[in-house]
Amino acid sequence: QFLTTYRGSLLAERLQANLLSSLAVNQKWQDFMRYYSADFNSAEIQCHLINAKIATGNPAALDETAALWDVGKEQPEACNNLFKRWRVAGKLNQTLVWSRFIKAMNNKKPELGKQMQLLMVEPYAEYAKVFLKVDAKPELLKTHQLFLQQSLPMQQIIANGITKLASKDAKEALKHWEMYEAQQLFGDDMTRDTKLVILKQLVKQGFPEAAQQFISQSYALRETSLVE
Repeated sequence: QFLTTYRGSLLAERLQANLLSSLAVNQKWQDFMRYYSADFNSAEIQCHLINAKIATGNPAALDETAALWDVGKEQPEACNNLFKRWRVAGKLNQTLVWSRFIKAMNNKKPELGKQMQLLMVEPYAEYAKVFLKVDAKPELLKTHQLFLQQSLPMQQIIANGITKLASKDAKEALKHWEMYEAQQLFGDDMTRDTKLVILKQLVKQGFPEAAQQFISQSYALRETSLVE
């Protein structure tokens, strides 16, 4: 009655969130589905939602777990049982482990990255070692013959290292990026994101003319913050 009378208010939203958590803890999944609404998109509620779907006759909902697991941060404890169930069902693969490793490292969560390393087998275990070496010492990218392999993990290693190198010497990073770009088939998003980091560092390091010349050749790089 309260939710109906005061729908959309702060107190109604707080009541509904607490109610959903309580119903989930007590495994009252039918009631959970009754009170759930798409407005509640926190990771905790989404994990409960998957459990509720499974309990109310939709076992395929377990496949939705991957999107909640594959993030660059720790998820709430409420998700742990769901993640365990998902892994026991054989849904976790090395591609997902590598993806979360990359997201964790990009999000400056090295402890989570180390947890992902423990789940890796070859070749991803070796990729992770190389990633961490280059992350710590991006100057290694100057020896191009060490990074000739054509694969997505290698491209991610290179792109991450170039952005780290750019923070020290943007002109040097740009030179090496262009050499790697000529030999690797980087995806459009990775190419754009890496170039934007390099160009912003060029401006910060006192080379706005070089950055201006570079973005004048590419409409895709005319991001508002960079142009400003």
